Amino acid sequence: MGCFRLTKCCCCSLHSASLTVAIIYLFLALLGGGFHAWELYRHIGTTSAVAYNGAGIGVMGMSVILAIVLVVGVAKERRFLCLMWVLWAFIHLAIEIALGTYVGVVSIGGAFGLAVAGVVEQMVGSIITIALIPAIITLAIAVAIIFFLIPSIVIVCSYYHELRDGQQVQPV
Repeated sequence: MGCFRLTKCCCCSLHSASLTVAIIYLFLALLGGGFHAWELYRHIGTTSAVAYNGAGIGVMGMSVILAIVLVVGVAKERRFLCLMWVLWAFIHLAIEIALGTYVGVVSIGGAFGLAVAGVVEQMVGSIITIALIPAIITLAIAVAIIFFLIPSIVIVCSYYHELRDGQQVQPV
């Protein structure tokens, strides 16, 4: 069965590229977990904010754990550990696609729909724009994570195949 597989990433080996993915993913997961913790702290009384940010902390917590697993897997050339990260990355990708769709349809689409329907007569264009800033930022972050995860999955999956096939790993 033929599938898309890299032999190198830019000018470095798959080993180095996978390690770079792991470190960037760990940094982003820690940053995301901190953001969700801060938002949870700020909106502790709001039920929907607690549920959303609690779920975000859970996803980012799993991401931190599996980023560390990937670092160890790449450093020790353990293909099963790399495969664990790839499986989690697919789950994380699905979560981000669902989040992006939800934010795009419900938050942004709903606000514009209300404005067009005339339900919100008091709101002028600038107020609607200001009210949508958090949704637009959330959507932009979700899209950025999606565009980071897709090539990252390809890189780590290619590295996994390299380890599985017993090819010489060159960490340059």
